[in-house]
Amino acid sequence: MLISQTLNDKINEQIGYEFAASIQYTAIASHFDAESLPFLARHFYKQADEEHEHAMKFIKFLIDAGARVEIPAVSKPVALSCGALSVNERERLNYQLSTINFLNEPSNLRDYNSRRRGHPYTERRENHPRNRD
Repeated sequence: MLISQTLNDKINEQIGYEFAASIQYTAIASHFDAESLPFLARHFYKQADEEHEHAMKFIKFLIDAGARVEIPAVSKPVALSCGALSVNERERLNYQLSTINFLNEPSNLRDYNSRRRGHPYTERRENHPRNRD
């Protein structure tokens, strides 16, 4: 084994945390899916996949190091219960999230920023001494 037993134990513990986070994010995503909030659901499903991927990387590391993989028990996810949203609140939230997702694409953000050129607030911010090269 290429790592110490202490490190092996800590990494196994971390694997449990990663899987627990993945399950929690899945529970949150399924709640939003059931509430017809697809952008929130998609965000949390993506987070769940990311946490699962982290766990798998730790497992691969342990295997490559010749260490023992011992996945700990994972507790039940905490139930998410928020009050029911009105149709208008749900539509507004989905619109805001779709805008955020759109702006997270680098090419879309560049287009958005180029359209804002000339706007007084943007001009002041861009010409602020802190933002000059």
